[in-house]
Amino acid sequence: MTVSNHIQDAGEAIRIYRDKDVVEKGLYKTMTMKDLIKTMEKLRTQVIDGRRILFPLTKRQKEIFKAFDVQPPE
Repeated sequence: MTVSNHIQDAGEAIRIYRDKDVVEKGLYKTMTMKDLIKTMEKLRTQVIDGRRILFPLTKRQKEIFKAFDVQPPE
C-alpha cells in the first residue's frame, strides 16, 4: 500500500499520514503525538460479571475522541 507517490515504506507513509491528521485536527497545539498516545493508553476497562465497564474518560481523552469525530466507547 502506498499512501503517497514519493514514500515507498508503508510504515513511514502511515506515520506521515497519522501526523498530518493530528496537525489538521489542531491537537498539536496542546499536545505532542507522544502525549496523545500516552493519554489514550490510559483508557481502562474492567470486566465484571461478563460486562465490560469503561473507567471514566479524562478531559483530554474526550477532546481526542471529539477531534477525530469518534464516539467514545460506553
